[in-house]
Amino acid sequence: MKDSYEFLTKDEAMKKLKTTIGGLSSSEAKRRIKKYGLNELPKEKQKNIFQIFLESINDPIIYVLIVATILSVYSGIQYFIANKDFMFSKM
Repeated sequence: MKDSYEFLTKDEAMKKLKTTIGGLSSSEAKRRIKKYGLNELPKEKQKNIFQIFLESINDPIIYVLIVATILSVYSGIQYFIANKDFMFSKM
């Protein structure tokens, strides 16, 4: 754990990284880029709209809302069937 850079002094870290306070020379920078590559994060795969939709509905609250909607529609249909004569008599 003592080898971590956060525990080193500035001079120790620069010595370990083989650099100076002025930075790397152009030739050293090019050599390191060739050896280690550019300092870039890997690009993330783009998600299509279907994957985004599936991720957005994959939530317990959404499941509760879907069940509540189904129960509400079912109870509304049952109420309409039970009171069909009453509903049409007001017209």
